[in-house]
Amino acid sequence: MRVFALGVIVAVLGSCFGEVLQIRQGSDGGLSFPGGGLSVRVFLPGWESARVACDWDVREDGARTFALKDALGVLFAGTSRCEVVESGALDCEISLICVRECALESVCLSYTGAYAPVIGRIWKADERQLTLPKEQGSSVFLADGRAKRFEMPLSGDGCLRLEFPGTVSYYAQDSRQWGSNWSLRLGGRGGSFKCPKGERFSWKFRITSAHGIEFRQNRPYEIRKGDVWAPLR
Repeated sequence: MRVFALGVIVAVLGSCFGEVLQIRQGSDGGLSFPGGGLSVRVFLPGWESARVACDWDVREDGARTFALKDALGVLFAGTSRCEVVESGALDCEISLICVRECALESVCLSYTGAYAPVIGRIWKADERQLTLPKEQGSSVFLADGRAKRFEMPLSGDGCLRLEFPGTVSYYAQDSRQWGSNWSLRLGGRGGSFKCPKGERFSWKFRITSAHGIEFRQNRPYEIRKGDVWAPLR
């Protein structure tokens, strides 16, 4: 059994983000915020993304369940749980368990950011400063290595800072040829491998904001018949 536990602290500096950070958890367990998002990604051979099967229900402990699938069915069963703690931070844990042996390119925590609002701006990996290029190069590769601290620009004057307790691997990619984003694959496992049934992956991380967090879970609307219900004729 392999368990990855990534303790992540995400801090939004007051000088970079002048309002409450709004974070939404989707039915797939991923997190979204203005200009970007964080989610666990599973890449199949040929770098095809595993499809997500969502469950709109939320368990009593606040966790959401989801599955990652290929053409033959479910590969991973997943759980995502987030909770706002007394300090105002958002503590999260996302876990996966492989339910069928499969060949993979990568399993990772993925940051995805909108490219157009931050084109030409700098992002950081520890003391390394890198510019998001205006022109698309012949390769999607931007940078890789290992680092403990990351800072990503958001729209306007916003920026997002991630700090790990230890160094983690990263791979930055210009994804504009497939859409309008750039991405960072953080931690996890890659390098084209065979994942056995029962293999576990787990990521624990904390999100904080200098101006507080507004956290919501996306849920379906429910309409119930009331005493003043008027049928349409």
